This record gives sequence, C-alpha cells and structure tokens, in this order.
Amino acid sequence: MSTHQLVDFFSQEESSRIINQLDKLEKYWIRRDVPNGNFFYTFSKYSSVDCIKANNETIEEINKANEFLINSMPEMYEILIKKLESIFGKCELANDIPIPGFFIYTERDGVQNRPNGIPLIHTDGEFGYLDYYWNRFSKVEHESSFGFTIALELPKSGAGMCLWDEPDYGFYSNSEWAQSVQKANFYTSEQSIDFMDNRIKNKTPNIVEYSVGKAMIQQGEQIHSVAHGVNLTTNDRRITLQGFGKKCDGVWRLFF
Repeated sequence: MSTHQLVDFFSQEESSRIINQLDKLEKYWIRRDVPNGNFFYTFSKYSSVDCIKANNETIEEINKANEFLINSMPEMYEILIKKLESIFGKCELANDIPIPGFFIYTERDGVQNRPNGIPLIHTDGEFGYLDYYWNRFSKVEHESSFGFTIALELPKSGAGMCLWDEPDYGFYSNSEWAQSVQKANFYTSEQSIDFMDNRIKNKTPNIVEYSVGKAMIQQGEQIHSVAHGVNLTTNDRRITLQGFGKKCDGVWRLFF
C-alpha cells in the first residue's frame, strides 16, 4: 500500500536562492545518460548509478562529494532536515552513501523534445547495492522507506509525475498540460512496455502537477514516471531536489 502527500517546503525566495547557487556551480553538474536516448544532469553523487559495484565508486569519493554539497548549500539542508523531522521524526543525512541531491533537465539540450523523450516507467528499487551501508545497523526498516521530490524550477507549461493504478489522493491535475501528458504513447522502451502490458491495469496515468517549493512525498512502492515536457522552449528547465529516507536504528537516514 503506497501513500502520497504534497507538503510546503521552500518559499519562493528560498527556492530562488537555491537555484542561483546551483547555477553558479554548473561546472560540477554530472551528465547522466539513460537507455531511451534521454539524459539529464545531477549535482551530486547518485546511488543507483554511482554505488553499483561495476562503477567502483569509493566511500572517500562519495563523502567528499557530500561534504561539497553541504558546504555549498548549508541552509537548504537545514530546512530539509527540519521539515522532514516534523513529518517523520529524527532524520540525519547519510554518510558513506550519496545524500539528497538534484535532478536537472534543461531544454537548451533539446532533451525532452526528442522522439524518445518520454521518461521510463519504473518503481524505486530496494537499493540492494547499498547493503554495505545497511549492514552496519542492527535494525533496518526497509518497509518504512519514503521518497521525496521538491520542485525548485519548472517549465512554464507544467511539470510533474505520472502515477499508475493509485487511488485519488485529492491533488491530481486536470490542466491542459496534464491532459496532454495523459495522451502520450508510453510504449517507448522495453522497460516501459513491460510495465504497460504486464503490471499496469489502467493504462492512463493520473498526473501530479508540481509547483515551486512544494514536495511530493511517497511511501511504499508505486509505478510512476517523470511527466514529460509539453511545448518546451530552450529556456525551460525542470530542477528538483530529491532523495529517500530509510529508518535505521530508529533514525531516518536521508540519501539519494
């Protein structure tokens, strides 16, 4: 059983300050290519890529990147921890694995206007490649995990998340942008085809439309994807702060 909620996190002013600082650090953005021909950037290490054994990322490199993030945006992480603690209880940034960081889609690259620009349908994994971290704790409550996505900058036409086979949480969008997203052909990759044909009952997704400063918080497994851009211009960007929390020895450890 999954649950979702929308929560106010950052003010417009706070969001703008984060974006301004992020732009100053653009040379540190990391390009991430994905199988459907799309790509994006992260400003951070990213567990599902950097901690897979084949990539052989070292703990020293991860912690150095974490320290750089925290020193670059200390106020942001203070607000993040305080807000999440008000919802879940005691939270700490993880060490030895990547801490919450940024997904950056910038349309100057023409990413989401490509023929294969529909993002992959997926569920968030169990992060088995982080066993070296979980194994140090006496009790890891894998079933208590949560994920969050905080919008910081969005395309003018709209941005958000597609959810399949989920109940009505009271905040699904029926905007012109959302209706356009619902009409898309999601059969664009082997992974998405498998979900559409074998795991999804209602082929039309519900759309959560983001607004700057608000967080989507998810608990439990859900089938979802990034909602693709519609009528994007070269000035449009989709920038989000994202991460996960997993309860280990009574404390929520925040990671990316």
